[in-house]
Amino acid sequence: MADHGGRPGRFSRRTLLSAAGAALVSADLAATARAGVLVDHRFDRMRDRNGWGHRWYARHFSLVFDVHRGRGRLQLPAGLRSTAPSQPIPVFLLDHECRDGTQELHFQVTHRDLRPGLVMHRRDAFHYLAVTVEQRRLVLASYSRTERRELAHAGVAVLDTDPHVLRVAVSGRTLRAGLWRAGHRPSMQLAARLPSLAGGTPGVLLVAPADRKPGSLLVSRYLLSARRFRRTTPQAALLVTGTPQANGDGITVGLRAACDVPASIQFEWSSDPSFSGAVERSAVHRPGPPFSARDQIVLADARPVHWRARFVATGSRAVGHSRTQHYTPQLGSGRLVMGAASCAHLWQQPAYNGLRRLLDVAPAPPALLVYQGDLGYAGNSRFSSYIEAPDFYFERFTRTLSDPHFVALRHRGPVGFTGDDHDYCQQNNAPPSRFPTWSLALWNHVHADPSTLGYYDVRFGDVHCLTLDGRRYADPVEQPDTPAKTKLGTAQRDWLESRLATTDASLAVVFSADIFASRPNPDCFLFGWPDEYRRLMTAFMDAQLRGVRVVVLSGDAHGLRIHHHPDPAARPRAAGLSIVEFVCSGLSPRSWEPATADDGTLDPQRSVMQHRGLGMIDIDPPGTPGRSVTLRAISGEEGGPDDLFPPLVLDYAPTPDSSLRLRPPPAAPRHFEPAVPE
Repeated sequence: MADHGGRPGRFSRRTLLSAAGAALVSADLAATARAGVLVDHRFDRMRDRNGWGHRWYARHFSLVFDVHRGRGRLQLPAGLRSTAPSQPIPVFLLDHECRDGTQELHFQVTHRDLRPGLVMHRRDAFHYLAVTVEQRRLVLASYSRTERRELAHAGVAVLDTDPHVLRVAVSGRTLRAGLWRAGHRPSMQLAARLPSLAGGTPGVLLVAPADRKPGSLLVSRYLLSARRFRRTTPQAALLVTGTPQANGDGITVGLRAACDVPASIQFEWSSDPSFSGAVERSAVHRPGPPFSARDQIVLADARPVHWRARFVATGSRAVGHSRTQHYTPQLGSGRLVMGAASCAHLWQQPAYNGLRRLLDVAPAPPALLVYQGDLGYAGNSRFSSYIEAPDFYFERFTRTLSDPHFVALRHRGPVGFTGDDHDYCQQNNAPPSRFPTWSLALWNHVHADPSTLGYYDVRFGDVHCLTLDGRRYADPVEQPDTPAKTKLGTAQRDWLESRLATTDASLAVVFSADIFASRPNPDCFLFGWPDEYRRLMTAFMDAQLRGVRVVVLSGDAHGLRIHHHPDPAARPRAAGLSIVEFVCSGLSPRSWEPATADDGTLDPQRSVMQHRGLGMIDIDPPGTPGRSVTLRAISGEEGGPDDLFPPLVLDYAPTPDSSLRLRPPPAAPRHFEPAVPE
């Protein structure tokens, strides 16, 4: 491969002259090269090896990506029936950023429905232009976080498994592209005007076939000419400020960063947002795929801190800094606002407006958002990742987190995570025995939570928050119910009960990815794990009987509704008291599940279906006369009111409510409704 080695404007004269004279290099490509630089990557002269060589980078590290028998090979297995359409699988040629230039791909495919192409104007891992060969068409499309959009197309001879050549030439905003059989006369069929003059990293693209059949892209030669090349600056694929923890030395908070290219990662933080003053730094992390690292900082007081990630590209040593993140510790002395969100479909979802609304309507900066599972539905019954593999799942997570409103929210405060079924595997409501062996370890590359167990707690003054994972330790829902059957697992349940029994807080907020109340399928504590439902509701009521208000914010069942759970033992001391559960889901659900028709715990004034949104809990500062807790269903719809139903205002202390007509929860129906695809 002739390569300038990351030095703009330099090239080997001997390599250039030999490349220009090669039979397969066209006259216009050679002319462009004489005015600048040329890459001529001859796979047909390479020995077998992993990867395609220096600077080539494929984010999908689970795929076969190698040189085999003189061909650069990118092998795609059979896709899932539920896969989202037109999923792109790019291979970028790093450190060759250019604006004008010509690319030429000499290739063949083993399956004619594969859609190979060439990438240009890459802005980041998800945004670029590409020309692809799709049966009888050349297609110019723009690729974004959640979809692709066709810009132009032209007819060509049908693609078969014989060797072909694809050329794409860009000059200013003019693009010309052509496809021909190897050894035939070049011809340019597509002419189009590009949306901008932007440049970017080039590369090769494979768009997953619509029929989902397996196949390989085999490349014998790749050529690129341009006037000059620039290095690829590493960028953040993911930034998270984690759930803070109070300790004897102050406040400890985790930081998470992932890079969009192979790079080392170092965290920097300062009280100065410009980083011109004193700066503290972590150790340098050198992670492997998916190039994600976590560290933590200890803060001595509640002054704001600013942090960023410093990336150093593994190959070129180019340095990039992430956007600066802001964190102001909240010690519970003021108004406390937190959010609960879940269930965000990705494909063709431009933005999660509920997250924007949360920032707009919150009466104080949110101290925490707990995202309670189904982060983009990597595993799902429709619009899923192309295959069940860690790289495809992680790409789905980072695409979801790249939503502009999600980025803005994380820029200003902490986000905690709990996983749900579609974060761990392909099967709906699956028990942990069905999880792929890599799923839990992969999930721990997404968050900056204080624990890798899936559950943790945090204190904000006299408010004690606890998170629950109802998936990774659960007995199968089909298992007959006994007192030993558990959704939380014995260790997590013991931890929860111990925290509730010993807390000196006066309010406990329980964030649960899974609901306690009814739904028309058994995947809820009430129907699937009824003994554990009664046990936990009793523990919640025990806490209230000793003066600790317990509020549950749950997700998963798509809808926003309030339930009042009575004491399972109907103890006289608990008369008029209830455990309030706020089901707040989801940001962009594609199906909805109400409570069963006979569920007397449901608040009929506070139940909405077929609407997008999330939950917010607003807690008055300590010492406020008539201190209260307000639960709000924040709309994720465009236009209309901020609240999807009237806010529920609760006394801060657990107080009997004579206006409530508390009723026992319903018994499980003899027959459940068929499962609705997510």
